[in-house]
Amino acid sequence: MKKNIFLSLEFDNMNPIQKIEMLSSDLNTQILDEIIIILHALNEEFTTLFKIKLIYYLDDNSIYYVAKNIFGLSEREVKEYLIILEKCNLIYRFTCAKKFKLEDDKIKQLRINSWGEHYFYKYCDDKYKDVKEFIKKEIESRYCLYKELVDNVSNINNYDTSENIKKLNKELNIKLAS
Repeated sequence: MKKNIFLSLEFDNMNPIQKIEMLSSDLNTQILDEIIIILHALNEEFTTLFKIKLIYYLDDNSIYYVAKNIFGLSEREVKEYLIILEKCNLIYRFTCAKKFKLEDDKIKQLRINSWGEHYFYKYCDDKYKDVKEFIKKEIESRYCLYKELVDNVSNINNYDTSENIKKLNKELNIKLAS
């Protein structure tokens, strides 16, 4: 991959699908698809089970947890492809909001966006069932904790709430932010 492609005006003047298609010859598109599938499935399962939209996942490791267990991806592969997806504008990924009062101020929060969803439906729809089942089982196995966490991130407004969010996230494999 060209080192400074992300800084080029040509790249900046493309939509997210064009960006990722331009880079695809230098990427492992299977890993790319798998990460998008995970993000889509997370979004769909949390929306379905908790009637909440646009939830952010706390830390790249939440995505890595699913990617490792379903696809056998390494932590490095997951992080590298999350960065690529971020640079191509297929996901929102940024340093976690201060309101969560995390000790590590480098942790990211992330979620799929509408361009990532468009990519999913264009390229990935057929590879989705196993990921969805894994995530659904994960959520259902700790449903009460996830429900409490969703309620907290949906209504974060004070120090006590952010402390409770931190406590709940420590107990879960898929961590949430808002």
